[in-house]
Amino acid sequence: MCRLTCLILLVSLHLRSARAQVVGLPDPTPPADTGIHQGRFIGVVAGTAIVYALTTYFLGKTWYTKRVPFHSFDDNGEWLQMDKVGHATTAYAIGRGEYELFRWSGVNERASVLTGGLIALLYQTTI
Repeated sequence: MCRLTCLILLVSLHLRSARAQVVGLPDPTPPADTGIHQGRFIGVVAGTAIVYALTTYFLGKTWYTKRVPFHSFDDNGEWLQMDKVGHATTAYAIGRGEYELFRWSGVNERASVLTGGLIALLYQTTI
């Protein structure tokens, strides 16, 4: 017991003291007054549309081949609600990624947040 406690304490202290610094890399978010970078914006929109279409197509072909009507059941005995955590984590990752891409292309903060959230919602409601 003492070894485990000491190990946990040692690891937590080490992680607390570990810091990473990146020096010399430019900020990926353009300043607010530069406006939308047209080429980046078109690339982000086209790339998002293509990835969405391919993801939906391949999920339909591989995962959702059987036609099962919508159903709800308690999966505590089997999956312990982990699919809900997976959906939430995936929605966050997609929303955050899209937000970063739209900020990189010069879209303002509010529009990037809304667009990232709506794209994540689109992915999750499609599933």
